[in-house]
Amino acid sequence: MPTVLDDTPGTLTEGDAPGKAPDGAGSEPEAAATEQRHCANCGAPLEEGQDWCLHCGTATPGALDDGRPRWRSLGIVLGVVAALVAGAATAAYAALNEGPAKHVHLVVAQTQAPPASGAPATLLDTNAASTYTPSGYPASWFGDPSLTIDGDPSTAWSAQVNPATAPRMAVGVAIDLRSAHRLSALELITSTPGMTVQIYGANTSSLPSSISSSAWVALSGPTTVNNRHTQITLGKSTTSFRFVTLWISKAPAGSVGTAQAPGRVDVNEIELFPAR
Repeated sequence: MPTVLDDTPGTLTEGDAPGKAPDGAGSEPEAAATEQRHCANCGAPLEEGQDWCLHCGTATPGALDDGRPRWRSLGIVLGVVAALVAGAATAAYAALNEGPAKHVHLVVAQTQAPPASGAPATLLDTNAASTYTPSGYPASWFGDPSLTIDGDPSTAWSAQVNPATAPRMAVGVAIDLRSAHRLSALELITSTPGMTVQIYGANTSSLPSSISSSAWVALSGPTTVNNRHTQITLGKSTTSFRFVTLWISKAPAGSVGTAQAPGRVDVNEIELFPAR
């Protein structure tokens, strides 16, 4: 690569010059002035010996056809491109992995407008729901309780009505909130309206073994559910509860059934709303 020296060489004398200057006059070499080159495509400045524009990648005139290898300049361009691609990939990965942690079975159980408070629905893990049967009825009498908080009102937990005690019932769906929360309302969706329900709350380390336990606090009075969608306002909104139970005490007349064909009641969705 040509280099421009800063020191101007001294005048050669006849004794130490390799040859005599024409006409007996000495000549003084001058430093070659290097003119700033620019990319013909985008106008970006080019360094001496640079064969490729680092801004747009255009080759300089003669860079591709003079027979000399251009690996160094080309390598710089490729290195810059690789660095940009790696940076973009890193940024995309970071964006995908930032923000709230995602849970496999979380659902916002909110198919109806929330209470007037405007509070969002409580997030529930689907394994938080369980069949609550202190009387010890067979598990085959009940459906999957997780369907009551799966966010899909077309699915339902079902409970068989005991022909020996119908229309009276003594079963429910218990929800473990994992930690204590203050609640303002419960939204119930059912495909068997007409049943009588009551809401209870408990702030204990484990689910109380009986609905008559003093650990349970009545959050509502007995309520007859006459519609598919029913919102029940909860009392004790200044008290926090870990467990909430939708207790079913009476089956609708159309779901009593017979000893040969027992009736069933369905709970499609349970939605809980926190107190402000």
